[in-house]
Amino acid sequence: MELKLTDETVKQLQEIAEIKDISVNEVASKVLDLYSKNYLNMVKDARTAADNAIKRYDKSLKWFNNEYEKILYSGLSEEQKSREYASLMTEMEKVYNIPILKDLTWEKENKAVIAMYRKLSMSRKL
Repeated sequence: MELKLTDETVKQLQEIAEIKDISVNEVASKVLDLYSKNYLNMVKDARTAADNAIKRYDKSLKWFNNEYEKILYSGLSEEQKSREYASLMTEMEKVYNIPILKDLTWEKENKAVIAMYRKLSMSRKL
């Protein structure tokens, strides 16, 4: 593989090689190694962040379901339960950016969210 380096970059590599008393190729190899390690760490960090987001998403759905069941089995009147379910629906709308108007594409991409949302909706006594 051939790298095309600017004159300034070559000059910097040569200066480092002189200071370290190693070849320019060795300096370039070490620089590439550092860049690749940094890149891999960035990818790893991004993956970790994505995994954590997925865990939060799952926990949130579990949390909403737990709250639903607390209300369902509470001693609240049907009217009070309906208000509590509506409150949970509002919270879900904020957390998951649930569209106001029916959006089949969004629903297809967020099946678990819309299922929980509809469960709350159907549990209300209007």
